[in-house]
Amino acid sequence: MNAKIFKKYDSVLGECPIWDASSNYLYWIDIIGKLIHRLDWSDKSITSRILPFEIGAVALTDNPDLLIVAHGISFSVFNWQTESLELLTTTADDPKWVRFNDGKCDTRGRFICGTLDLADEMTRVQGLDIDIPEGTPFGKLYTYSTGDDSPIMLERDVITSNGLGWNDTETTFFFADSSRGTVSKYNYDIRTGLTSNQNVIFTVPTEWGTPDGLTLDEDGNLWVALWDGWAVIKLSPTGELLEKIEVPAKRPTSCAFVGQNLDYLMITSASMVGCIENDDDSELGGSLFYIKTDCKGTISNKFKL
Repeated sequence: MNAKIFKKYDSVLGECPIWDASSNYLYWIDIIGKLIHRLDWSDKSITSRILPFEIGAVALTDNPDLLIVAHGISFSVFNWQTESLELLTTTADDPKWVRFNDGKCDTRGRFICGTLDLADEMTRVQGLDIDIPEGTPFGKLYTYSTGDDSPIMLERDVITSNGLGWNDTETTFFFADSSRGTVSKYNYDIRTGLTSNQNVIFTVPTEWGTPDGLTLDEDGNLWVALWDGWAVIKLSPTGELLEKIEVPAKRPTSCAFVGQNLDYLMITSASMVGCIENDDDSELGGSLFYIKTDCKGTISNKFKL
């Protein structure tokens, strides 16, 4: 199966697609472009909002005008109508070389979001002189609920936090660490929001790229975008490779089920125009792609304000 172009677009680093079934809107972000996009499914029109900072993740809230956004090491609420921002919280002790990267909500309204360790990029690519302590990676996985003083750490020793999701009973949590090339599952306690017992279920072969964003269908299968891999793969809940979908862009970044029947898989991608990694010669990097599937996704959860 091959993905088709839905709309040619120029996202530098398109990411984090989220479908709002109550309004038939698809939201996604351009991390480097500092943009949140919104696609109206009824007429396929796109409107955008620019923010004053790079955005790591976005999620719906129980107020239709408000989104929760992750940026740097903070979470804020963004009002789509007024374009105003309200800071919610900041992590307690993260260094300046990490930032939030991907996040989703569970059914209790918690926002689960991970950070990535930018130390190598900031020293090697940007040439900054940073005194970085030796030791384990500084990326972490956090959970946050309204009323918390700051995000609560779930997991440490993460390099590049990426795709995440749950099975239908929310007893299992799935999580990708791109730099390690792994997709892991954890036990998840929906009452407390805590994770435990990590088990790697799939390691992406180096020649296939790295695991990026992911989503789950109603059968519990995982659909994982492969950065640098020109593809999205479908995995069983135990990590069996079920299918590989070719994408006509080098860097698919994430995916989400959209549409009234939740049977279209929309795929975001990155062009990396102006970046050192800009070597995608497909001319479609940054665009939206789709496939019509024979399965359905699940409703996106919302952050409880």
